[in-house]
Amino acid sequence: MTVKQRQVFYIHGFDPRGAGHYHRLYSTQSAQQARVNGLDIAVSRRHRRSAHCHHWQLNTSQTQTDYCYLSWDDLVRQNWSKGWRQIIGDLHVVMLAYLASGNVFTFARASYKQMMAGFYPLIYILLGVSGSAALSCFITTLLPRTALPDAGQYSLQLFAGMLVFGLCLQGVKKLGDRLAVFWLLRIYAFSAKWADKQIPQLNERSDRFADDIIKAIQNPNNDEVVIIAHSVGTMMVVPAMARALAALPDNHAFANQRVVLITLGQCIPLVSFQPGAHEFRAALEQLGQDPRLL
Repeated sequence: MTVKQRQVFYIHGFDPRGAGHYHRLYSTQSAQQARVNGLDIAVSRRHRRSAHCHHWQLNTSQTQTDYCYLSWDDLVRQNWSKGWRQIIGDLHVVMLAYLASGNVFTFARASYKQMMAGFYPLIYILLGVSGSAALSCFITTLLPRTALPDAGQYSLQLFAGMLVFGLCLQGVKKLGDRLAVFWLLRIYAFSAKWADKQIPQLNERSDRFADDIIKAIQNPNNDEVVIIAHSVGTMMVVPAMARALAALPDNHAFANQRVVLITLGQCIPLVSFQPGAHEFRAALEQLGQDPRLL
């Protein structure tokens, strides 16, 4: 089948950067890719189609593609911990959802290596905080004795220790940001909250995504409809696609493998393995059993 008109939907991962970032990324990377495969892709300017849908055109000599970026980066920013207080809050959520609940054994049975990788943020924070505390205590022992009374000397050492501890924590935070330690922690905490229905806005957003996908599948001008989801976006696409498929009983719209779902770097078990994610697992099962998707 020759594809003259293609509709692409892209659902991004747990990334606070918005449509502008991804449009620039697509423009620069497609130009670099053209030097490799010779495919000249003309990328148009970005336009906002709706509150959570940005799109741009991709034109080649044979195919025109409407590329639609389905955004939920505003929800990511609302759940993007910044300071140590929020980070410790995320750590508390993760320890309750994965360790105290015993759910860690479910992940271990599915993939031991992935389970070990999940401990990366916890180990980094424990080592960073304990190392900072040890270094601050060591620095205070190097302070010379003063003519101050014992209480004054103690206060001086306490102040110096707290100052060193605070500076060390800032260094741990900056290094952790560069190593994406806290990004992983945010994803783990976000997934646990999602499964526990603590982020109700996600349901409304996935419904909006489903509406856009349904309209594209129903549009006879689209020779192909491709839904691409990346990382945490692969979890966002599950309820959206399940709702879209349920609303489209006519198999004719899916003829010739016209509708394609692509998941990249999926981390679906972060939600599906949670005990309370009953609706999510039902949607996942529905997608797995529907023969209309490629």
